[in-house]
Amino acid sequence: MTEGRLPQIVAQLDVGPDDRVLEIGCGHGVAASLVCERLTTGSYVGVDRSAAMVQASERRNRTHVESGRARFVCAPFVEADLGDREFDRAFAARVVAMTQRRELSRTARLLRPGGILLLAFESPDDDHTRSLVGTTTDNLMAAGFEPPRQSANQLDGHVLLCLSAITPSRTTTGRGSGTARRAALRRRRS
Repeated sequence: MTEGRLPQIVAQLDVGPDDRVLEIGCGHGVAASLVCERLTTGSYVGVDRSAAMVQASERRNRTHVESGRARFVCAPFVEADLGDREFDRAFAARVVAMTQRRELSRTARLLRPGGILLLAFESPDDDHTRSLVGTTTDNLMAAGFEPPRQSANQLDGHVLLCLSAITPSRTTTGRGSGTARRAALRRRRS
């Protein structure tokens, strides 16, 4: 994904000044810089399995790291120690693993109720993009997200496709999230 597309992705993420933002697959830290420029009291955490990418991100964002606004973690996402923090927004650009149910379920657990996940993919092939959207949409919903919205732009002969999904409120009853049902059961037992 070229650096020129990252500003569009971050713009769609619509980061607020006090948001807690998680990036899965932070790469060289270009998007981290764009996100951190929008934060005042918020924070950013970038995860990447490559030590070289984490080091590059830390160098690029040294000022944000030193201020405590940004932190980078070197680990596979499903194994990353992110503490007990909840995030307002999470995103991943061209991270194929983020089409999988296990990764999406972990993301749903890390987002606050009503939190937003933005997944961005770039493909020269419309059939591949449609297949990716179908699989990812099914896995997002199985992971507990609301049905995602999608947007696509043609850029330089490629499709930049973004899926935006919201975690449901944990206070939902009925067919809502499993978390809400478990909380209701605990309250009845008390």
